[in-house]
Amino acid sequence: MEILRIGFALAVALSSISVEARADAFDATTAGRTCVANNGNGFYGTGNRLECTYKVGRDLEFVITDIGRHDAGILFIRSNLKGDYYAKFGLKHGCVIVTGDLMALDWAFVSPRDGFVYRTWEHCQTAVNLYQLKR
Repeated sequence: MEILRIGFALAVALSSISVEARADAFDATTAGRTCVANNGNGFYGTGNRLECTYKVGRDLEFVITDIGRHDAGILFIRSNLKGDYYAKFGLKHGCVIVTGDLMALDWAFVSPRDGFVYRTWEHCQTAVNLYQLKR
C-alpha cells in the first residue's frame, strides 16, 4: 500500500511539472519577443519590413526577418539542445518550434507569417495558411 501511495504522489508531481513546463515555453517565448519595423534599413535595404527577435531563457535566441512576406527568413543565433530552451523548424506547419526539454510536452510555436507565438502547431499552421490564402 505504501508503494502505491508513493507511485501516485510521483505521478501527480510529474504531471504538474509537465503542465507548468508547457506554459513556461509559451510564456518565455512571448516575454522574450521584441519587434521593430525597418523602414529601408533592413537586410534588403528597401520597404517596410518587420523583424522580431526572440530571446528565450539563457540559451536560445533567433530572429525572424521580413515577417509576413513570402521570403521571410529565420536566423538561429543561439540554440543548444542541452540548454534551458532550444528551437527547430517544422516543415509540415511552417513554424519555429521552441521547447525546453527533449522529452516533455513543453512547446511554443512561432509563425513567420505574423510573428506571433502559439501554444499549438495547429493554430500556428492556421496563421500560415491564412497568409497563403491572402496572396
